[in-house]
Amino acid sequence: MRRLRIRLLLPFIILSGCYHNQAPTETSIHQQPNNYMESNESAHNIPEKALPIKDAVKQVPFTVMQPEVPFEVTDKSARVFHTQMNFDAIEISYLNTKQGLNLLLTITNSQHDTGPKGKKYRKLDNQAQTWDQANEFFSALYWRHDGLTYVLFSGKETNGTTSPLYSNEQLLEIANTIE
Repeated sequence: MRRLRIRLLLPFIILSGCYHNQAPTETSIHQQPNNYMESNESAHNIPEKALPIKDAVKQVPFTVMQPEVPFEVTDKSARVFHTQMNFDAIEISYLNTKQGLNLLLTITNSQHDTGPKGKKYRKLDNQAQTWDQANEFFSALYWRHDGLTYVLFSGKETNGTTSPLYSNEQLLEIANTIE
């Protein structure tokens, strides 16, 4: 149930903070993922179904690079968000349904210039600054590089409870594999 909740909240997390022609709100992508249902202007942009990754990457106007996933992937898919606000977003899900493992990568070409919130973390190998966006349910790192915004989420579902899967250091290592 929580995995579903995380998956349903991600579009709100990503899209609510990326409107580059909208004033920053309390539901920005850069804030801790607890209050995203408050501003639902982006709710109509949620895709109805997941697509194969190869089909989804053809629908966004930027190159989509993917990470090396450190667990056996039993299910992977993507969703594309066309916001009609001069930016697009793609969410790629890597799941191990047998073990309850989730790794989600979201990439947008948003030009939203609000500074990130959360804890400043280390830089990636490409010198992009990262920020810790974790909460009690999942771990997450945020960064911007070459005109794109990235958020890497991880979580593990055990007995109906979701918890962070990877530490910030492990997420940083995964982020450094994105090619």
